[in-house]
Amino acid sequence: MPSIHSSQRARPRPRPGAILSLASIAALAACAAPATTEAEPPIEEHVPIELRMPDDEPSVGKLLVDFSSAINAWTTKTWNASDGRDHQKQDRLELYLTAQAKKHKETLLIELESGPTQNRTVAAAAVGFAREPDTLSPLLNALDDPEPAVVQNAMLGLSLLQSPDTPLGQVCEILRHAADPRMRWSAAYLVRTLLEVGARDDRVAEAAHIGLTDTEPMVRTQCTLIVALLEDTERLGDLAILLHDGVPLVRAAAARGLVHLGRVSPPDKGRAARALVGAMSEAEPSERARLAQQLVLLSGHQYGLEVEAWAEWAKRLP
Repeated sequence: MPSIHSSQRARPRPRPGAILSLASIAALAACAAPATTEAEPPIEEHVPIELRMPDDEPSVGKLLVDFSSAINAWTTKTWNASDGRDHQKQDRLELYLTAQAKKHKETLLIELESGPTQNRTVAAAAVGFAREPDTLSPLLNALDDPEPAVVQNAMLGLSLLQSPDTPLGQVCEILRHAADPRMRWSAAYLVRTLLEVGARDDRVAEAAHIGLTDTEPMVRTQCTLIVALLEDTERLGDLAILLHDGVPLVRAAAARGLVHLGRVSPPDKGRAARALVGAMSEAEPSERARLAQQLVLLSGHQYGLEVEAWAEWAKRLP
């Protein structure tokens, strides 16, 4: 299956600037661990570059406070990273979290299963950084937790684990029926992430179709990308409508989705092209340039910002 974003690493990493990345960043930000009464220290003070821990084993309380602070710092860096230095800090944070999650995995799993609410909430996100197969079942069990914060962070943990064996049915139900838009947003992000590593479920297409009209823009964004990953050309007309959405991120995702559908399904290339050209003719100059870039990817031609030239090309397609 051709990739929607060919520059992405084998294991997707959130980076600002790309459509999928912005959406995933926002999903991670929505899954921040609960605040503590202590002010968070600066990232550089909290996470040693050498990734060292004291020789004595920390208490469970201190361990989870450290994880909470580090995950919040990682999320902040994911959201705000703007240059190579920031990305390096984010990478060091992730290395730290991965190392500590592996080291303290058993403690985290115990807290996830039977700890108090705050401990379960932090552990649900932290254990995902271990990225080990035996964390799949506990994270799936956490989706039934009575506390929404635990469920939300369990979805973050599952998105970090990225196991293609993750069943999607329950996550689709959250996407379709959760009252909290942050829950639907996290579920949509998780479904999209798991589709990219090969997970499949017949219920995904219907859930994504419903999500295209969700009141939460980030749900619409993720569901647009899900439709493209499923190569669901029956939804091409819906993506064409979303080219005129009131939120720029949704419009950009719709453009990428249409390009992907047009490339994987030649009979639908003309419909996708004409929808993009129509949106380009109505767009502001800055967005017109971005749409032109998408048309270049779809066509292999370069007509710049000449809408009439693009329209002539699109008209010749079936």
